[in-house]
Amino acid sequence: MKKSFFGFMAVILTLMMLLSLGGCAGNDDQPTAGSKTTESPTKAPEKTDDAKVSEKVEADPLAENRPTLKFLVGNRNYDPNTDYSNIRMEELTGYDVEYFMLPNANADEKLLLEMSGGSEYDLVELWPAIFGKLASVGALSSLDEYIEKYGNFIKAAVSDMAWEASKNAEGKIVGLPRQSGENISSPYGARASRFLVTKKEILEELGLTVPTDLDNFYEFLVKIKEAKGVPPLTGAATKMDDIMSAFGIPSLGWIEKEGTYTPDIKLPEIRKYFRFMAKLYQEGLLDPDLPINKTENIDQKFTSEGAWICQYAFWDIPRLIPALEANGFSRDLVPFEEPLKDENGQYPLINSFGVSKFYGVPRSSQHPEHAINYMNLLSEPETFKKSHIGDEGFHYEVKDGKYYPILPAFSDLNWANQFCGMSERKAEFEQWQARARKTPEMAVAYEQINSKLVAHNLIFDRFSLTSSLPAVQQYAQSLNKMLGDFYIQAIVENKTTDADFDEITARWESEGGSAIEAEVNQWLKDHPFEMPGK
Repeated sequence: MKKSFFGFMAVILTLMMLLSLGGCAGNDDQPTAGSKTTESPTKAPEKTDDAKVSEKVEADPLAENRPTLKFLVGNRNYDPNTDYSNIRMEELTGYDVEYFMLPNANADEKLLLEMSGGSEYDLVELWPAIFGKLASVGALSSLDEYIEKYGNFIKAAVSDMAWEASKNAEGKIVGLPRQSGENISSPYGARASRFLVTKKEILEELGLTVPTDLDNFYEFLVKIKEAKGVPPLTGAATKMDDIMSAFGIPSLGWIEKEGTYTPDIKLPEIRKYFRFMAKLYQEGLLDPDLPINKTENIDQKFTSEGAWICQYAFWDIPRLIPALEANGFSRDLVPFEEPLKDENGQYPLINSFGVSKFYGVPRSSQHPEHAINYMNLLSEPETFKKSHIGDEGFHYEVKDGKYYPILPAFSDLNWANQFCGMSERKAEFEQWQARARKTPEMAVAYEQINSKLVAHNLIFDRFSLTSSLPAVQQYAQSLNKMLGDFYIQAIVENKTTDADFDEITARWESEGGSAIEAEVNQWLKDHPFEMPGK
């Protein structure tokens, strides 16, 4: 059911007011802070004369009179209009696509302003929290009809559970879901990306070994602090995955125990974790700039003598190596080969499976059928492979059934995963591993952190499938902001007593948390999805 224009505007303006109080949502898939912002990006260069459109494009029902599609995305540290991958996608699909980027700061507020003004965007990239809000106020087009007519490849790629996460209150699909997590039926199917890492020089100088549990880790930090006089651990997040796992909790915000989903604020383990982090902070073992650090600040400290340990993703390694070498350090970083073990000697909470983002079609779009057709053409298996990892023999090669990059050509596809459509998860993962092998250092790090993973190390993040629920839409973003502020206080001001946690828990419950908890658990009971691959 569509709202009137004025009613829609009123709701959008209300959301903007709430966001101005609650801050903007974050997501691991978003580009790092400090990236360049382009309000009016340049158009992609003209395609070469020998560019050819695939036969599948020529055969599709909307091959004639294609409009230029306007695509609003999160901030990037490159211009998507001139990127090699975008130009390649245009050649493969026959569509010209003009990209616009949200700014780094206040991205959600800017997005709502754009949507309230009747924008001419045909596609928007949305993280789950803001997707739910826009879905609830009727800002996104119903896509069921278009998917049925033009979305055969999309339908083949997207799972039933992901479709459930993409519906509004009326049961209409209003977004194309991008699934996260990988196939776990193969040895490396359970992909982990982030890990604690240190520099080998400190190990050699102080005669240290990489810690394996929390006690070792604390002693490790103390010895480095005593020797170097600086906080050894840096970062930007109050929740560090590889440290939280040692307390038996994921960084997802919710955890499933015995069939019931519980927010982490109500878990006794979260209190132990923040008491540990507050102890590190108070003793000068944790970077005092943690609440305000940006990627460039962290990199500067870690690649100099300003810090010695950080949590990175393996794809960050190539960015760090030049700075490390310029400062006299080895390019051979030392990742913690496995997460820190918990008090029972286990490290069970590593990776998650769920929905990471959505592609929506604004209600104001003049070309909704073309938007879906474009995403569908990108999702055709061979086109997906060509856009994802390029051409065999030029961009990549296959050895023993595994994909390997051919350099330097493969480097042209650095951002390809941000332009692709949807693909069957196993196929995407097998192809994706070429990206992990772009440098020897990346390959080593990737193999090290994934070789220990088994199925029970994974968390099926079913909560990510609930973004369309009314209570989640109404309360989740403000509650996340509330907890985020509290977690900073817990670490920096040592607000970690039982009374502190009891107070914030009661506030969380009274300001919408109890409603979310009840609604989510009922929905998950009605949708008993199992983790793929089990």
